[in-house]
Amino acid sequence: MLKSIFSFTEERRNLSLTFLIFIILAYCIFANTFVNGWTMDDFPAIVNNADIQSLNAFLANARPGRPLREITFMLDYAFFGLNPMGYHVQHIFWHSLNAFLIFILVRRLSGDNRVSWISSLLFLVHPINVEVVANISHRKESLVLAFSLFSMLAYMKSFDVKKNRVHWIAGSFGLAIIAYLAKEAAVVLPLIFVAYELAFINRKERLFLRYPLLALLVLVSGIVIFLFWFGSIGGLETVKRKIHLSFIVHANHFTQSEFATWYPTILKSWVFMLFKFFFPLNLAVEYVYPVPESWLDPWVISAILIVILYIVALYLSFRRRPVIFFALFWFAAFLIPVSNLLPLSYLAADRYFYSASGGFFIVAGLFLNRSLSRFRLATVTTLVMLFLTFGVLTWKQNKVWNSPFTLYANAVRVSPHSAFALNNLGWEYYLRNDVQQSLNLLQKSSEVNPYLPMPLYNLASIYENLGDRQKALYYYSQSLRRSHYMPGFFDPIAKSIKEKLLKKYGVTAH
Repeated sequence: MLKSIFSFTEERRNLSLTFLIFIILAYCIFANTFVNGWTMDDFPAIVNNADIQSLNAFLANARPGRPLREITFMLDYAFFGLNPMGYHVQHIFWHSLNAFLIFILVRRLSGDNRVSWISSLLFLVHPINVEVVANISHRKESLVLAFSLFSMLAYMKSFDVKKNRVHWIAGSFGLAIIAYLAKEAAVVLPLIFVAYELAFINRKERLFLRYPLLALLVLVSGIVIFLFWFGSIGGLETVKRKIHLSFIVHANHFTQSEFATWYPTILKSWVFMLFKFFFPLNLAVEYVYPVPESWLDPWVISAILIVILYIVALYLSFRRRPVIFFALFWFAAFLIPVSNLLPLSYLAADRYFYSASGGFFIVAGLFLNRSLSRFRLATVTTLVMLFLTFGVLTWKQNKVWNSPFTLYANAVRVSPHSAFALNNLGWEYYLRNDVQQSLNLLQKSSEVNPYLPMPLYNLASIYENLGDRQKALYYYSQSLRRSHYMPGFFDPIAKSIKEKLLKKYGVTAH
């Protein structure tokens, strides 16, 4: 009895020390984010969001969004007001917690501490996760992963205990609901539970798969919820409109055949982002690349081959390598909601892979650990160099998120033909009183994308402030001519332009 108690205490002590190591490493690697200001979605989600400023405001819900994220922002606001430095304290903590939870998960799955350390450290230091850790508004990604991992660990624990199993299952589902309140991607958790049962649990002990009606109920409920949501947002027409807008804003592309062009483009984005896992260079908030002309595009063919290889690997690992099977399933399950099968804002983004990356790094940890067993010195040297390289790249990438100016300057460097980034950088130069550089960038944005009205609108605003009525009138009119390419999205601005032209310039716009 005393021995078991001592053993338990020793285990807790080791885990506490491990957690402390992750916290220290995380704050060291991301220490330079403390000087970063607000960027990107921080303004609507935090700075201009009254919901985070008090409990009554939160309950009023003037800005509907992800409630769990707002609750954590309320805590930050209570201590730090609108000083972004303080928000990074809690923000980095969630990333370190996720690395620690991945450590526990991998150890439970594989029983190997070395695999656990490699996988979780890769997650902690890899530069592809900087977008989530350096940008405070992306805390939803950290939160959904943290509570998904808690939920998964509780579900696994339910198979280890004979008493109070129902409590662990209920706790797992409760944590899944909390994860969903952080981000809707947590809806895939039941699928991950099923994958775990398939890979690790005997048939007689399974829960979902032991009761087919329960699994069927979950599946049917998911389909009904999806159809209800799909209908509530406007159905197929809304999807077409979002595809249309994404092509114009983030690909400088206008097409009448949305679906025929969209899915080859998305397949290309998968390969493009997968490449970033292996070579995390030139990371940016915005990626612009040529839209594939057909399904025979080399990028598209490569993506199809990778999907086929993934399915084969999933099948082969099902019986032979259950940890690999589970990790591959985890990767795909969390990737599907952000894969742009239903269009999102960006064609490709680092943050889309935050939760999914856990599965990728588990597979990487298994592969590197196997190499370590065969080529110990070479693999240890490679690991040390890999972690140091990723740490340096992460430190440098943190600086990209210092301000909107550094963010969009980097985006223009990475994607010089991004009209979106050129437009935003041009406006940042104007805010810095560098009018000539601002005008140059806005003009370039207008030229590389003949469908985007925003740079023309910004040009008009600047010339109006400079007192050049003739150029202001010209660019306001030109922005209105382009507004029909973006129905719905640009309508409120187009309406304000028409009112201004009538009242200030005496011109009636059609």
